[in-house]
Amino acid sequence: MQSNYPEVQAMKCPVCGCEYFYVKNPDNPYKYYQFSCKDGEVHFSAEVNEDEVPEIAVETQAHCVQCVWQGEYGKLVE
Repeated sequence: MQSNYPEVQAMKCPVCGCEYFYVKNPDNPYKYYQFSCKDGEVHFSAEVNEDEVPEIAVETQAHCVQCVWQGEYGKLVE
């Protein structure tokens, strides 16, 4: 899955600097998908079935895997 932000080298959490995030499944709040974003491209972890992942858009809520930060995906890439 590719993002529309090609200039981005690697996005990091604005609080702790972690490069790994997750999004929740909108149909099942107990299921989530871990990802990182490098060079404007979203990379899901190996155990994620990419056919099941929700579309990641600018307004998609992302969560840091290391700390309590959560916010819109678009704010990470600004």
